[in-house]
Amino acid sequence: MKTRYLQLLCVGWLLSTSAIAMAAPITYGPAEDYKGTPGPSNIEIPIHTQGRIFRWRFKDTITIIIPTPSLSDLLGMFFVTADGDDPDGPVVVTTMYGRDLNPGGTELRMDGFDPLNPEVLFLDGETIIGNSGTEYHSSSNYGGIPVASLSGYFPEFDLSPLAGADPASLVYTYSTVVPGADILAPEPSAVFLAIAGAAGLTLKKRRTRRRSAPS
Repeated sequence: MKTRYLQLLCVGWLLSTSAIAMAAPITYGPAEDYKGTPGPSNIEIPIHTQGRIFRWRFKDTITIIIPTPSLSDLLGMFFVTADGDDPDGPVVVTTMYGRDLNPGGTELRMDGFDPLNPEVLFLDGETIIGNSGTEYHSSSNYGGIPVASLSGYFPEFDLSPLAGADPASLVYTYSTVVPGADILAPEPSAVFLAIAGAAGLTLKKRRTRRRSAPS
C-alpha cells in the first residue's frame, strides 16, 4: 500500500513538472511600432522603428519603396510571443504594416494596402536590433496577407485594430526569432536605483570635498 502511494506521488509530480515545462506560449500586443509619413516616392527608404511592450523593447529596420505619392500615413504594429515560463528565452516578434486610419490619435486603427496597386513595396525583410547591437533578420516574410486571412495565420493575436479594414486589402507581415534577454527593457526599479545611487554618490563626494576644504 505504501509503495503504491509513493508511485502515485511520483506520477503526480512528473505530470505537474511536465505541465510546467510545456506551458502554452503567451502573446502580448498589439502595440505601436511605427507611425508617420515615410517620405518621398520612387526611392528606397529605410524605416527605423522601435517598439516597447511588457518587458521588451527593440529597434527594427525595414526598407520600402513608395511607387506613388498617395501614401500619407504608414502604421506598424507588433506582437511578442514568449514561452509562458521563460520570457527571457527565445521570443517571436511579429510586425504588421498597413495604412494608418487614425493618424492624429493614439488608438491603433489599421487598413491594408490596395491589393491591385499597393501603395508601398517592402524589400529584404525586416531586421531587429538587440540591446547588444546584434541584428536579427526576419525568419518568416509573409509578404502581403489579405486582412480576411490574418486570423487564420495568427489565431491567437488580437487583430481588433483591423476591424474597420477592407477584408481584401494586404497587410505586410514579418516574424523574427530573438533572444528575449537581448531586447529586455530595464526594470523601472532598476533605473530608479541606478539614478538614486548616482545621486547618492555625487552627494557623498560633495560632502567629502566640503569636509576636506581648508577652514
